[in-house]
Amino acid sequence: MKNMVISSGIDQLIGNTPIINMEYLSNNKHNFIGKLEFFNPSGSVKDRTAIGLIYKAVESGRLKKGMTLVESSSGNLGHSLAMLCAHMGYKLLCIMDPKTPKANIDLVRAFGGEVCIVTETDEHGGYQKPRIEKARELAEENEHILNLDQYENPSSNEYHAATTGKEIFRQLDGNIDILVGAVSTGGSLCGTASYLKSQKPDIEIVAVEPLGSTIFGGKYKPFLQNGTGLSFTPGNFDNGLIDHKIRVSDQDAFMQVNRCAKDFGLLLGSSSGALIHAAIEVGNSFDTPKNIVMLLADGGIKYLSTIYNPTWLTENNIAI
Repeated sequence: MKNMVISSGIDQLIGNTPIINMEYLSNNKHNFIGKLEFFNPSGSVKDRTAIGLIYKAVESGRLKKGMTLVESSSGNLGHSLAMLCAHMGYKLLCIMDPKTPKANIDLVRAFGGEVCIVTETDEHGGYQKPRIEKARELAEENEHILNLDQYENPSSNEYHAATTGKEIFRQLDGNIDILVGAVSTGGSLCGTASYLKSQKPDIEIVAVEPLGSTIFGGKYKPFLQNGTGLSFTPGNFDNGLIDHKIRVSDQDAFMQVNRCAKDFGLLLGSSSGALIHAAIEVGNSFDTPKNIVMLLADGGIKYLSTIYNPTWLTENNIAI
């Protein structure tokens, strides 16, 4: 017992996630390395985002015991906030939409969170903008409700720079040439990238989004990848940090996660499939050996009824 380290709370278990050499991808030219964020307590990189936003809100005096947090999320951030609110003495109202998988809604409720379903869509047929507007509206109407705003709050970027970026650099002794990550709300990729570029200016950052997302511009169209992709560009996305931008189709993303599960024994979420595809594509453009690190946001357990389900894949015209 003398040498045993016992954590004082679930928030103390966030971070220090492992990295793994994804040998089935690696070849004589490049090393493909995964940062496994599903080792965080609620199962995703969003645990870091959530605790970073909460810590800053408490420090600034905006968040006090007994208050309610309201946030737009269709999945991982909602799980993270619900878990942390249960532990830290806050209430949560999570704004979701009809496309949100039942398992995601059930997870928020399991931690005691409440769920509000927004049914109106924006001009592109997406739900993100109406969800965000609803969260901001509720916070403006009640001084006891706080919207952390994962899309525009720079505390997310700052926390990822101070934790995720430092961890990766330390774990690899600085031997990283390329970082590949999903943009999503911008905080995890851009915060991590900002620290890595401060330590190693020549590192190349690859931003990945679903085909159909408009974060890189263009016209929005529906896609099936979950937890990434928007019909607008979030404020936390710093275009100046990005060296390469890659859009990945549902077909390519889902093919890669299924290959990873069957060939490597690692069950990942759909955004990670997009990162694997993008990492291979970028690797093919370099003749000299590179250490390519992928920020793998979550695991695949939540997606068993969709991207790992042959019937669902067939119904959605995905060939694996």
